[in-house]
Amino acid sequence: MSRLLTEPLRVEVGREGGLPRRVLLPGGDSPLLVVGIHSRWRVEADWWRTPLSREYWKLGLRRDPGGQPSLVCDVFHDLLGGGWHLTRVYD
Repeated sequence: MSRLLTEPLRVEVGREGGLPRRVLLPGGDSPLLVVGIHSRWRVEADWWRTPLSREYWKLGLRRDPGGQPSLVCDVFHDLLGGGWHLTRVYD
């Protein structure tokens, strides 16, 4: 089961080697560590009107580096406007 957010939430993502490694959620005091990258895909649309280019990541996150993810979510990087956003949370 998952919950799609009505409006994407802006998040901060730390990358290493081009891959997301840390995600700071809104109101968070410390970033969550990426302990699993479950999938990655790109969406490009509406090039004839207002272009859209996003790279989506399904990530497993934890406060500490060991063990299974405590949160699985989808985030995207807006390749045209910059910035990262949280769009979906899985339970």
